[in-house]
Amino acid sequence: MEKSKNILDTVKEFFSGKDKTGKIQFLAILVLIGILLVMFANSLINPSSNTEDAYSKESFASSDETVSGDEVASQIESILGEIKGVGKVKVLITYKNSGTNVYAKDVSRTTDAEEQKSQDGKTVIKKTEDLTSSLVFTGQKQPIIEEKTSAEVKGVLVVAEGANDPTVCAQILHAVRVLTGVESHKIAICPYK
Repeated sequence: MEKSKNILDTVKEFFSGKDKTGKIQFLAILVLIGILLVMFANSLINPSSNTEDAYSKESFASSDETVSGDEVASQIESILGEIKGVGKVKVLITYKNSGTNVYAKDVSRTTDAEEQKSQDGKTVIKKTEDLTSSLVFTGQKQPIIEEKTSAEVKGVLVVAEGANDPTVCAQILHAVRVLTGVESHKIAICPYK
């Protein structure tokens, strides 16, 4: 309690003195500190909706998938050839797109506030904000992938020796649907010549 009286007495002495310019400078500094605190608190509580998080996402089309379309087709050919009655088989898969990768991005934001006095005596605070972003890389200079979407299959064509048999054809259709996730109307099964 005694300490707060000492501070209060010191403030009273300061304002009761004769030096007016020192008081004005002191008040101007206090006002500036108050404005800066309000701006800082506002940016912490309500960050700008136009800015991004510390790590944002950026999508790019990708052609280097872990398993290429040709590899998928050859894997399906191999497994369909093992089904009883199928015989020799060829598979062709068409794609709508090549899939996308979402890469990790480091976004940094710097904010600067500058106080300027106009000729008519008004104080204007000029606030500038800079956003910089860059991809985040691993130790092997590869960008970090946050999310990866597979290529979307447009259709599948299966040519098989045993496709004349309805039971074999149904087994091929079911196997291709399970392996690719493609609807039945996007799968064509034809007999081998």
